[in-house]
Amino acid sequence: MNGSDTEERRFIMFAFGELPILHIILAVIASGDIDSINATGQTNPSESEEDALSCGDGEEVEERSLFSSISRDALWQNVTTGELSVWILDGSTVTEKKSLDWRCGAAGGCSDRWRVVETAMNRITWYDSAMGLIQDWEFDYLGNVKAGAPLSWTCSAASGCAANWKPIGILDYQFIVCPPGGGFCDYKYPGGLLWHNPISGELSRWDTSGTTVTSKTPLSWRCGSGDGCSQVWRPLLTADFTGDDYSDVLWYNRTTGVVSIWVLGGSAGSTVLRAQELTWTCDAASGCANAWHIVGAMDINRDGPLDLFWHNETTGEISAWLLDRAGTVLGKTALSWTCGPGCSKDWKLRGFVRFPDPPPR
Repeated sequence: MNGSDTEERRFIMFAFGELPILHIILAVIASGDIDSINATGQTNPSESEEDALSCGDGEEVEERSLFSSISRDALWQNVTTGELSVWILDGSTVTEKKSLDWRCGAAGGCSDRWRVVETAMNRITWYDSAMGLIQDWEFDYLGNVKAGAPLSWTCSAASGCAANWKPIGILDYQFIVCPPGGGFCDYKYPGGLLWHNPISGELSRWDTSGTTVTSKTPLSWRCGSGDGCSQVWRPLLTADFTGDDYSDVLWYNRTTGVVSIWVLGGSAGSTVLRAQELTWTCDAASGCANAWHIVGAMDINRDGPLDLFWHNETTGEISAWLLDRAGTVLGKTALSWTCGPGCSKDWKLRGFVRFPDPPPR
């Protein structure tokens, strides 16, 4: 779990410099079919594919981190074509959709190898379990994407790491540094990527400075196979549900239907203070857990606390449980567009972002 700079990663970095690594890998593993990828590693979406997500312009189609509260738009990925499309939201109303200019689909095996770990603001964090790379995409108001350098540590299949450890999301926390004798205090937001080992039960955060992993910090609680915890509980995402400036970890038990939040705190944001259960459940016996799955967290009604989003791929409905910071579900609301049969087969809701506004003129 310590991770390392593997020879595989060093080869890519030295051979290709700052080119977008995900697209280099895509081209290499595409069995020579590089004609569909242009010089920047991009493909151009066709009009027919763009229409597929709206499924009739919304008639049938009908975060995670401290930044979750200001992410407001829904990010979708078409796992076949690779298109990334954003539903622009005004509250629960979908006003339009915009596409990003890079893709990650079935061609070349991209969507099989790379998966979205985290979304926040205009950033998408990807993980390639084969090579162990963690890499960000950032996009501008036109949907133009650029890739950052990957993290300095990896968790690859070859090393055995990817078989045991799974990335959950970004853990941020806030603390204040005040100069001796008075003066202005400085707010710090350190953090890193949280991993879970369902066998040992350990949850460990890779502490980062930019793209450099500086250390690792374990959480004070575990959930492993020895006591049966990881057989029934699954960590799904990280976000600040309690409003205390520490990211928390959301768990789901689909058998009982209980959604539980590990509330984090402490000087390093790694102490589990308590488990806070939501007042509503979605269990297997009632059929709820078979129809609905959790897809992210975002403050849909702009009242402060984050709300929990679910998707029903049969009916297509995307519904939010409206929460307060104590875990009480106050009600629910649904987005105005849906993504049901014919749409949900290929399109997957990956989380919430904020599509940047154009610069002022």
